[in-house]
Amino acid sequence: MKPTLLILHSLFFSVAHFYSPSPCEKRYFVKESHQFMVCMCNSTYCDDFPALGTIDDDAAAVYVSSKSGKRFEKSTISWTTAKKNLFSGEGVRPKKRVRITPKNRMQTMIGFGGAFTDAAGINIASLDKETQEQIMQAYYGQNGIQYSIGRVTMASTDFSTREYSYDDVDGDFTLEHFALAPDDFQFKIPYIKRAVKLTGGDLKLFGVAWSAPGWMKTSGRMKGGGGLKNTSDGIYEQALARYYVRFLEEYDRNGVKFWGLSVMNQPVTAEDPDFTWQSTYFSPEQERDFIKYALGPILRNSTIGRDITLIAIDDQRPAILSYAKAIYSDPVASSYTAGTGIHWYLDMFAPVGVYTLTHKAWPDKFILATEACVALVPVLGNWTNADKYAASIISNLNNWVTGWTDWNIALDTKGGPNWVNNFADSPIIIDASKGEFYKQPMFYVMGHFSKFIRPGSVRIGLSMEEDDELEGVAFSTPAEQNVLVVRNAHSHHTYNLEIDVADRPGQVLHVSVEPDSITTIVWKEVRQYLNFGSFVI
Repeated sequence: MKPTLLILHSLFFSVAHFYSPSPCEKRYFVKESHQFMVCMCNSTYCDDFPALGTIDDDAAAVYVSSKSGKRFEKSTISWTTAKKNLFSGEGVRPKKRVRITPKNRMQTMIGFGGAFTDAAGINIASLDKETQEQIMQAYYGQNGIQYSIGRVTMASTDFSTREYSYDDVDGDFTLEHFALAPDDFQFKIPYIKRAVKLTGGDLKLFGVAWSAPGWMKTSGRMKGGGGLKNTSDGIYEQALARYYVRFLEEYDRNGVKFWGLSVMNQPVTAEDPDFTWQSTYFSPEQERDFIKYALGPILRNSTIGRDITLIAIDDQRPAILSYAKAIYSDPVASSYTAGTGIHWYLDMFAPVGVYTLTHKAWPDKFILATEACVALVPVLGNWTNADKYAASIISNLNNWVTGWTDWNIALDTKGGPNWVNNFADSPIIIDASKGEFYKQPMFYVMGHFSKFIRPGSVRIGLSMEEDDELEGVAFSTPAEQNVLVVRNAHSHHTYNLEIDVADRPGQVLHVSVEPDSITTIVWKEVRQYLNFGSFVI
């Protein structure tokens, strides 16, 4: 081969390799006579996300993941002329109508992500460097699902190997003995810094403590219930606020900068004195006063904390309105607080419309889903858990939530380590004995949102024909694209559901949506139609 042709040949194949996605390496597991599938990754191989590329004006890209085994399977469809008759012929199933209203613009997105915990870092560290890098690329790299937010645990949680704070010296109000733990340097900081680098510095990190140091609590221990000791001078509240500032300062010295900070993880749980792991109780009024008299002023008057985004509540749906009313109705406490953190574990006890009520009452405060997981020992390849994620994310986003944060980014095959045996599932499960990890269906569901609904995206109007098991959410992105994510939870159907999507006059996208699936559809935003209403098919 001539030198010039050889160079062109090499360039062609290097470019082709760059743009050619690696498919899922399928691994099958049997559980109770059911066969499940995951995608296996190791030091030399991992699947990646098929690149979106350029979308023509008359086309759309469609990505599908499903119980049947599809993982980010990409295809391209074209806009076609709309037909008023929803039936395409005798005996043919009717189409579902989906109407996009680009001019109806709602909340702006913060992002999607997961948590850097001791357990996640322990598991990642159990693999060789090449496989560790595969995990980081899968979550944060350009060919991965590109997480944009990260929750960082302050000191120990249930997903640690022991109970510890950053200052366990009783009465150390000046925090002379404050020091990060070896766990921070081994299992969190290295992976956080790598994630930040992979995102080009565009990763919003927010910290959260599970408990104050035990000596600050009425119970004398981090584990279990109890609130801060109460004194007339508020010395314990002041000490905890300075403890938070020291955390931000020490991480900053180690090259990690934070966007946000939660007041306390799940403060309601510590009302139970026998709670199983670390917690600290704040009533709505106590959290308000902690923000108003201690945490807010101390953060605002510190160099490291003056621009920190403070997140209140960080607890379950049933508690949101009572805490929000106490905190946001106080002008001083409200002035220090940017938004509300929510968890999903007690969603069955309150309707999702609570978030819409919260938004309407305090529209200047964002609502961010800060933690969720399936609290069960992992079942590799279980699609049901993935569908729970999809259902939660879509219902949250349709009720003014601005982002969704998964719990541990990686766990072992038992769902740990966890010092109180509170095991859970995770989008990535690591089997260190084999030097490999598995991408659960949950990983792909997260990607259907995080990859396309980028920070700064705005939710736009969407109406779908009523169907309890078919739902969606739509966004306009900073890249001037429209994104529609559709969940089809129909498992009893053996046929696909047909939907017609419209956001421009006289044309539709016809999409065939298979059972037990999640589908993301992406197309160019047509600027001249942004001020139009919805288009009737």
